[in-house]
Amino acid sequence: MLVAAAYARQGLLLWPAVLLLGWMGTVLGNAINFWLGRSALLPLLRRRDVLSFNQRSVSARALLDRHGAWAVMLSHVFGPLRCFVALTAGSVGFSFGRFLVFEAVAALLWNLAFSSLGYFAAGHLDTIHDLLQRAALVGLALAGAAILAVWMRRRLQEEIR
Repeated sequence: MLVAAAYARQGLLLWPAVLLLGWMGTVLGNAINFWLGRSALLPLLRRRDVLSFNQRSVSARALLDRHGAWAVMLSHVFGPLRCFVALTAGSVGFSFGRFLVFEAVAALLWNLAFSSLGYFAAGHLDTIHDLLQRAALVGLALAGAAILAVWMRRRLQEEIR
C-alpha cells in the first residue's frame, strides 16, 4: 500500500485507484477468512471440541455482539489479529452482514491512513532516507556498545573467579 501510494505521488498510478483497490482487497481477504472460519474451522472445532469450543464459542459470540465493531477496527491496527478476528467471527456464527459493515469501515480507514502515508512520504524520500540512515547508525552503535558491555562484564566475572 505504501509503495503503490508512493507511485501515485510520482504520477505512475492514480491515488484513488490505489485506495479503492487496497480497500477492496482488504475487505475481500477478510471476507474469505470469515467464510473459512464458518465453513472449515467451525465444523472442525465442533467435531473435535477443541479447547471446549462449544462452551467458549458462546462467550466469543457475546464478546463480538457487544464489541464487534471495535474488535474489527483494532484488528486492523494490529495486522496479525485481522485474520484471527475474521476467522473467529465466522466460526462462532457472527452475522456476516454485521461483520462486512464493520470490516468495510475499518478497511477504508486503514487503507486511507496507509495510502495517505505513502503518498505524502514519497514527497520526502530524501529526508526519510537520511533519517533511516542515521537511525541505522545509531542502532549499530547501540548494538556494538551492548556487545562490548556484555563482553566486558564476562571478562570481569572471569577475573573475579
